[in-house]
Amino acid sequence: MYIGSSTCGVANQPWTAGAVQQAMQMVRRRASETGLGFVALGIAKDWNIDDGVKHLTRIANFDEISVGRNWANEALVKYVWRDLPGIAATPQVVVVLRVRHLESSVDTLRTHDFSSETLLMRKAGLSEIETWLNNGAPIRPTSMASDSVFWRG
Repeated sequence: MYIGSSTCGVANQPWTAGAVQQAMQMVRRRASETGLGFVALGIAKDWNIDDGVKHLTRIANFDEISVGRNWANEALVKYVWRDLPGIAATPQVVVVLRVRHLESSVDTLRTHDFSSETLLMRKAGLSEIETWLNNGAPIRPTSMASDSVFWRG
């Protein structure tokens, strides 16, 4: 996921969109190589929803976006404050592994069970994101098998 803002000077630098798109391509490729899915989430901490949507549209083509309410945005509450706490800074690139189970019920409707999310990587700010990309965007999980192709840098 990408966390940014239309009012953040660093998040609006020319390099940001290219860096986020490069990160998305690299993580998408690794996920595909290991049979995992990939979803790109863009989060803008803007108070003004229109400004946040414009910012995210300039950054990348996200599969899903969350905009509004500044740091009280529900996605930010989840990925910065509550469930997977981290630094409150923009821009950020975050990689999360989400486990999803699909089950068929008696009436053949499918139910989704999202049993866990594990933070795999969080980089905040220009220097951390650039260094991570220049090093091949390695992702080192804390509780996953380290021999998987997905995790190699």
